[in-house]
Amino acid sequence: MWATTEGAVKREREKGSIQTKTDARTLAYIMVALYSGLLNYKMTEMPEEEIKKIWQGGVQLIVSKGGK
Repeated sequence: MWATTEGAVKREREKGSIQTKTDARTLAYIMVALYSGLLNYKMTEMPEEEIKKIWQGGVQLIVSKGGK
């Protein structure tokens, strides 16, 4: 799963959507870990809308310039 995510990170970096200088492999692992963790929360019956909000906010933090 992380290899597919790494490829997507590289493509988005080329488009300028990802601004952080963190390497693509590290970003991929972080994103997969976030996704996996949120799947666990889904099993505890956390509302799906809240999970989506956390995912979107987390990804935004990860790929922004602030995520050096």
